Amino acid sequence: MIETNSYKDDDLLELLKKIWNGKLIILFVVLFMMLCSLIYIKSSHQKWVSTRVVTTIEQTKINEIRYDIIDNSDYFYNNLMFDNYLLPATFLNLYINEFNDEKNKTTFNNQHQIKLNNIDTLAVKKISNISYLLTNSSSSKQKNITILNDYDKYINKVSREKWIANLKGMIKNNIIDLSYNLKAEKVIEKTKIKLAIKNTENALKIANIEGVSSPIPDIDSTNVIYPISLGSKILSKKLAILKALDKDKPNNIAIDKSTYKLDELKNIKLDNITLPSYFEFINSNNIESHVEGPKKTLIIVLFVFIGLILGSAIVLIKSKYEKYHD
Repeated sequence: MIETNSYKDDDLLELLKKIWNGKLIILFVVLFMMLCSLIYIKSSHQKWVSTRVVTTIEQTKINEIRYDIIDNSDYFYNNLMFDNYLLPATFLNLYINEFNDEKNKTTFNNQHQIKLNNIDTLAVKKISNISYLLTNSSSSKQKNITILNDYDKYINKVSREKWIANLKGMIKNNIIDLSYNLKAEKVIEKTKIKLAIKNTENALKIANIEGVSSPIPDIDSTNVIYPISLGSKILSKKLAILKALDKDKPNNIAIDKSTYKLDELKNIKLDNITLPSYFEFINSNNIESHVEGPKKTLIIVLFVFIGLILGSAIVLIKSKYEKYHD
């Protein structure tokens, strides 16, 4: 029994000796595998972070909704409503990357002067300074990252959870406000059209009775309740256009579509993220991927371990081959 253990110990020592003698080969294999790990990390389409920020699916959906609503704003007489609700000031933690646009910086500044009253955990002066810097800084990415880092460090000194809750509350309230305003705008537009139809119908009746078929240039139609001076022919065309608008008005379509999109937006989960990390994530070349990747060090350690195993195996196979030929 003792001899058996002795033989096992001798075999183990012999094995370790062979591995040690082949240390240069093992070192070469380990270095080669380490190089492979670095190449893999560099060429991988994954975003190498320990925690996923926002998936590309979420980001794409949010952008589609936002741009869709902004496109629809062209249908409205006054699209300032959209500027107030849909630019990065509202969705600060989702669209921080858009501060490269001067208009968005200005909107960020103006919007937060109003909204800061709702965030009692933040110092108004500090945030005003940050928003001023964002408004007046150059569009360089590094400058914005520096400012956002400063902003984020300050946020971390106060209650982050409360800040996140307030920010999400702001977003939710803005969505509710916008939905309400969209519906109100729809009612106003409908009312305007119906009033115009009624006035035009009355004017057409009077024009027909009076025999006014062509426009009368000497009368200013803006000074009368019903624009009789336009004549029955033009009034008939105007009435047809108004009725068509009342039936299927682009404004109503845009409002309904935007309201529906806002309902979609409510269902998108917002992650508690830090501003600089998202800023860097959204501007990285790995935006196509939404797969969470392991940390770089973990990949390197794994490849080194594989290198040790592979190197040792090569040394032992080489030793056995040499022994066989001897």
